[in-house]
Amino acid sequence: MKVKTSKNFFLSIVLSFLVVFGTVMVTPTSVHAEETVLVTRSGSKYHKRKCGNGTYYTTTLSSAKAKGLTPCEKCFGGSDSQESISGGENTATIPSAPQITTPVTDPAEPSPSRNIRGCIGVPVKISVSEAIGNNVTFRCDQGCTLKTEKAQGMIGGQDFVGAGTSGTNLYILTFAQAGKHKVSICNYQGQVVEVVLFDISQTHMYGEGVVTKATLCETNGEKRFICSICQNVCVEVLKASGHQFDQGTEGQKATCTEDGVKIFKCLKCNETQTERIPQTGHSFSGWSVSEKPTALKKGEQTRVCLNCGEGESRDIQKLAPSVRLEKKKVNLKIGKKFILKIADKTYGDFVKKWKCSNEKVVCIEQAVSRAKNRDKCILWPLSRGKATITLTMESGCKVSCIVYVR
Repeated sequence: MKVKTSKNFFLSIVLSFLVVFGTVMVTPTSVHAEETVLVTRSGSKYHKRKCGNGTYYTTTLSSAKAKGLTPCEKCFGGSDSQESISGGENTATIPSAPQITTPVTDPAEPSPSRNIRGCIGVPVKISVSEAIGNNVTFRCDQGCTLKTEKAQGMIGGQDFVGAGTSGTNLYILTFAQAGKHKVSICNYQGQVVEVVLFDISQTHMYGEGVVTKATLCETNGEKRFICSICQNVCVEVLKASGHQFDQGTEGQKATCTEDGVKIFKCLKCNETQTERIPQTGHSFSGWSVSEKPTALKKGEQTRVCLNCGEGESRDIQKLAPSVRLEKKKVNLKIGKKFILKIADKTYGDFVKKWKCSNEKVVCIEQAVSRAKNRDKCILWPLSRGKATITLTMESGCKVSCIVYVR
C-alpha cells in the first residue's frame, strides 16, 4: 500500500509539472512586432509575396484590413496561419511565430517634396537623382498620360543640355491637362521614391513685353513676351510705321517747257522721294502785227511769253488785189494830151504796165521806173477812133479805160 501510494503521488507531481509547463509554452507572447503584407495601389487583396504583375508596396496587416482588403487565396491558401501540437491526452493550439519586421509607413500617399509650376502643352523640366537609376517612370495621380523625355538638346524649342545639376538626370514632362498633378517618381522596381506636385496653368502669364527689334519706316519690329510661369517666349510683330515726309522743297523749278522736281524728306529716317512738277507752259502777250500784209506778200504777227521771253509768230494772208482808175471812159481831141491816173489800188501793189489797144488812135507815154509816177499814164490822141487803155498791176489785177478821139 505504501509503494502504490508513492507511485501515485509521483505521477501526480509529474502531471502537475507538465500542465504548468504546457501552460507556459502555449501562452502567446503578449507583445510582438506587427505582421506586414504586400499590396498594390488598385488591388483588393493583400499578399505574402509578389504573385502577379503590378507594383507592390509593403504595409501592415492591420492597415490592409482597415482598407477592406482580403487575403490572397494563392498566398494564404484559404487557411488560417496557425499550427497545432499534441501533448499526450492534452492538445493545445499554438499560433505560428510572427515575422519580426520594422514597422513600415504606407508610401501610397507620401507628401510632395517639391512644387513645380508649368503651363499646359509646354515641356516642364525636373531633375532626378542619378542614384535612382536610368529606368525612371512617372505616374500621375489623375491618371493622365504624360509625355516623358530625357533631356537631350532642344526639346519644345528650349535648350535643356547641361541644365541638370551634378549627380542628377534631367527629364522633361509635358502635361495635356491643366490643374494640380501629383506625380510619383518610381525606380526600376516600381517603388515610389519621390512625389512632386505640378501646378499646370491653362494659360500663359505674359508681362508687358520688351521691344527687341525697333520698327522702322519700311521694316517690321518685334516685341517679346516671356511667360512668368514656364518661360515660354511669344513674339509679336510690330508693323512698320511707314514714312513721315515733310512738306517738300523745290529741287528744280518748273519752266515753260520743262518739268520741275519737288523733294520730300522723311522726318524719321531721312529717306527722300521726288515728285514731278508739271511745266507751266508759256504765258503769251497779245498778238501784234510786226509786218503788214500786201497784195504781193503775206504779213506777220508776233507775240512774246511774259515768263521766259520766248516769242512766236504767225502769217497774215496777202491782201486781195484790186485797182480802180479815175476814168472809165474819156473823150479826147486830136493833139490834146490827157493824163489817166489810178484812183485806188491794193496796198503794196504797183503798176506792171500800161497798154493801148490801138496806138494809131492814141499813143501812150508811161514812166519806165516803178516809182509813183507810174501810177499815171499820158495819152496823146493821134487820129479819130476808139482805143482801150488797159492797166496791169504786178499782182495780176487789171483795169481798162475806153478812149474816144474826135
